[in-house]
Amino acid sequence: GLAQADLTVQVPETMAGVDQVSAVLPAEAAKEAAEAKLALVLKRDDVALKIPPRSLKALIEAGPEVAQVEVSAGRVEAEKVELFDAARLVTPKAFDLEACGLTPDGRREKPETFPEDLVITFALEGVDLEGLDPSRLAVYRQRGEGDWEFVGGHLDPDTRSFVCPSPRLSLFALAEFTGTFRDVEGHRAREAIELLARRLVVRGVAADRFAPEETVTRAQFAAFLVRALGMEERPAVRPVFQDLPDGHWARGPVEAAYRAGLVLGSGGGRFEPERPITREEVAALLARVLNQYGLASPAHTPSAAQVLGGYHDWEAVSPWAREAVAAGVKSGLLKGRSATELAPRGPSTRAEAAVLIADLLRFLGRI
Repeated sequence: GLAQADLTVQVPETMAGVDQVSAVLPAEAAKEAAEAKLALVLKRDDVALKIPPRSLKALIEAGPEVAQVEVSAGRVEAEKVELFDAARLVTPKAFDLEACGLTPDGRREKPETFPEDLVITFALEGVDLEGLDPSRLAVYRQRGEGDWEFVGGHLDPDTRSFVCPSPRLSLFALAEFTGTFRDVEGHRAREAIELLARRLVVRGVAADRFAPEETVTRAQFAAFLVRALGMEERPAVRPVFQDLPDGHWARGPVEAAYRAGLVLGSGGGRFEPERPITREEVAALLARVLNQYGLASPAHTPSAAQVLGGYHDWEAVSPWAREAVAAGVKSGLLKGRSATELAPRGPSTRAEAAVLIADLLRFLGRI
């Protein structure tokens, strides 16, 4: 049969100049739409927000007394948007998008994240696409703390729009990433480093320097991983590790990785954030990620000795890390330092970390 039409609320042209618009729907009507597998769409001339059926249902069930569903789209002037340094806004405005369930006494209820990605469409009428590098275009979302995270999306030249899925709402900006690192020109890891810089996973040590051959600390690697996987970086009420106190830059990402079961402390309530991470510790983190995504090798795989036997130093892998290192090598994500050397207890460099995380994102189908 024909695809069902969505339930679309079109903002009239007479309201084109109004910055804040919203649509309110009785919970009953929203429930009927969700049950009929219809999405709710709020559409204005420059942006549209689509809430698919499962997420519409989550709005109705966000609190016990939800009587209405409200969807809103606000425009924010470019000069009021504090983007990160290496980015330039592509559309004239950024968009503050929200959806919530309303209770009779005016409380706003909404799920932490939506079960099905919401779809945001930016209209590009009047934007000069000729002068833009499509590989450097992406949607970024501003988090509660004011910093930005990469959301992604893709350019649709036929409809002259940029479409992007997101499990959360707030302020969104379609931007061109303008940053470059002078010290990765001609480096074998350049593509991975630039890809992750655009995704705000890795940062330079200065505006135009990445320092690819410097070592990565345990805190830095945990932060890379958390940002790459798009995890929320909320710190706990009290610090989890005594050497990551309030105010430490890495407390949020490390605690997020700890809550997700990706990192463990180093014993005695400590994390050792500033210690360079070893290649076998990287392998252990990688194995936990693959495990959580159901991509770990099945139990009847060859032994660690069989997988790693080609490396002359494989016996230097700590016994606790052998399974993880073997799983990493078998997946193709963990590469030797050379064809015959693993260097499991050697430190990982920033370039190695970037290549590994870019490969992991491809392996998980995120790129």
